[in-house]
Amino acid sequence: MANNDTRAQKNKSGDVLVQSTTTDAPLIPVEQLSKLKEIAPSRVDWIVEQNQKDLIEETEFLAKYDLIYRAIDKQYDVRGNDLHTLIRTCMEQNGKLSTNHRKKFAATVPEEIFNAIEAQYLNCLTIKDEAVDC
Repeated sequence: MANNDTRAQKNKSGDVLVQSTTTDAPLIPVEQLSKLKEIAPSRVDWIVEQNQKDLIEETEFLAKYDLIYRAIDKQYDVRGNDLHTLIRTCMEQNGKLSTNHRKKFAATVPEEIFNAIEAQYLNCLTIKDEAVDC
């Protein structure tokens, strides 16, 4: 799955946007694919296959994220950035929010919401197995 990081940095001439992507899928500029196809056709097929796999995983992750976000946002009043961070962390940690995250957000997020996020994550996993939206 791909991890994206985007940051805006200022220099003397104004804002500069810096973006990086970390992925397990091999990335190669489209222009170079035709050259690679001449040299090693099987490698092009492998690259396409790996990128398709990465896109499927990313799509599934985002779909789960959206479902969890909507479910929690509908029930509770949580600041958007806090909710985003907690859901993403929960998903990246296989459905658990660490004690450190709970302490970090304790001033703005009640314990009940931490538990609800974890429960909604598990609900998505269970329902996914049954091929129904969570």
